Amino acid sequence: MTMRLFIALHLGSDIRERLSRMQAALRKADAEGAIRWVNPDSMHLTLRFLGETPEFAVPGLISGLGASLAGQRAIRLGLAGIGGFPNLRQPRVIWVGLVGDFEALHGLQQRVETAVTVSGWPSESRPFQPHLTLGRAGDPKRPLAPNLSRAIASAKLDSEMQPHRNVALVRSHLGPRGSRYEDVADWSLEA
Repeated sequence: MTMRLFIALHLGSDIRERLSRMQAALRKADAEGAIRWVNPDSMHLTLRFLGETPEFAVPGLISGLGASLAGQRAIRLGLAGIGGFPNLRQPRVIWVGLVGDFEALHGLQQRVETAVTVSGWPSESRPFQPHLTLGRAGDPKRPLAPNLSRAIASAKLDSEMQPHRNVALVRSHLGPRGSRYEDVADWSLEA
């Protein structure tokens, strides 16, 4: 049996609340329902996607991640700007960028990457692009409605920095209403 897994830095409640307020304004502007908005309680910063993972590999992965994360300090991050992949004219994904201690964040991501590759996964070929997913387009070939484009352009993001202390190995349960997430293991970073 397999589990669909990824490793994430969970967000503090304050930053989730700020994202929720900003996302509520964007939802109002999305009268056509073109975007499947992510539940703010589920928002996280993906450090490494693993995909379908055999259950027998999970204990070794947990052990390796625990050893790799020992002594890691909390990461201070704030919100900065809205963007889209591949762009905001016809996005597949609408995201919020981050500001903060990127040196520490990249160090954390490298620790995770090392633990994952030592546990048998191939190295990630794509560069790490830290972002928080707000929503996904139902039809990525369709341009955003003008009201939604204006709302995104005028969205105000507070870049107040906050420490994020919780890293988790997360199981993703795919469903028709979007993904549901379950922590398989978690680690608290030092203050």
